[in-house]
Amino acid sequence: MQERFEFTRLCMGVQTRIVTHAPTRSAAAAGAARAFERIAALEQAMSDYRPDSELSALCARADAGDHDWQEVSPDLFRALALSQTLARHTGGAFSATIGPAVRLWREARRSGTLPDEPSRAAAVRLSDWRLLEIDRESRRVRLREPGMRLDLGGIGKGYAAQAALESLIDDGLTRSLVALGGDIAAGEPPPGAEGWRVALRPGLGQLLLSGGAVSTSGDEEQHVEIGGRRYSHIVDPRTGLGVVGGPWVTVVASRAEYADALATACAVLGLDEAETLVLDAGAAAVFVERGTDGRTVTTTIDPRGLLRWHAPARRGTVPGTTPRVP
Repeated sequence: MQERFEFTRLCMGVQTRIVTHAPTRSAAAAGAARAFERIAALEQAMSDYRPDSELSALCARADAGDHDWQEVSPDLFRALALSQTLARHTGGAFSATIGPAVRLWREARRSGTLPDEPSRAAAVRLSDWRLLEIDRESRRVRLREPGMRLDLGGIGKGYAAQAALESLIDDGLTRSLVALGGDIAAGEPPPGAEGWRVALRPGLGQLLLSGGAVSTSGDEEQHVEIGGRRYSHIVDPRTGLGVVGGPWVTVVASRAEYADALATACAVLGLDEAETLVLDAGAAAVFVERGTDGRTVTTTIDPRGLLRWHAPARRGTVPGTTPRVP
């Protein structure tokens, strides 16, 4: 007989929730504690806020003029390598080198004014994904210029959610779910259920998730209006500015780091360009965009039928959505 247990903790700046089904509270608590420890270790490796993190140390070396190859931990290397692969596929719309552009845009959001052109151009140049070099055989990386800042905000939480779930599974807690803000990794469903219910935006219903991941990216709660235009907190590294009129995107994928990175990339690319990316990745997505009349338009990209809905509508789509099937 398994019971449901839930544990919460602040991790990576967001409320983090672990739900698991276990025979005893002690087994659930021990597994959750190890999963939280795994997240904490990843935060120490990947954080761009902590000056003593492994990621920050890489940038500090580059600033000091050290542009030699540096060996990094397996987790940091995997996150950077995956980021570089996605950067290549998106033409730089997703980039782990986005740090300079993110810093500049944070200041713009605080001040309510757009960056001046020289500052924006400098941030874009230093945010070019090609300035980060990866040696996959030796697990080493190199930052080619001083002033570069790595930022794994578009993949780090998904990576941590997946790692925490795998820690729980290793402890025999296969019926578990880990949620770091909008990044969710799910194992086997709860006893007697078809899947974990994941609530989306109001009016879009609930997804059923089992052995997969879901991530949401958008500017619903974090945006700024400058000069009469609405800008997202999500930054396009190719422009150094927040995405204008960005969509709200939910991606379902096999792993949480994939879902996290894809959702970020899709929010930058927009529906038309993101469709090929989602299909090539074997994922599915729900886009919510604002029309010119202020109303929202919802579109699903799911030719493989990966999106499963609790009490699904006819043909498996959300009421009011437009399916896009090539």
